[in-house]
Amino acid sequence: MSDPTTFRFDEKLISNIDDLKASIGATNRADVIRRAVALYMVATAAVNSGGKLVIHTRHNTQREIVLP
Repeated sequence: MSDPTTFRFDEKLISNIDDLKASIGATNRADVIRRAVALYMVATAAVNSGGKLVIHTRHNTQREIVLP
């Protein structure tokens, strides 16, 4: 069931959402927001269970992402 909700975003955030939309092939902004929330939920669950969120690059470097 969906619950229509309205958000007000500044122009920079809208631009970022649109860039992500094009980058991931999303059909609309709502899809970008849904994916972002899903990713944040996975990351938060990992951190809350004692894990870390780490990005590994092709060049075998890594960067830990610290959630607020």
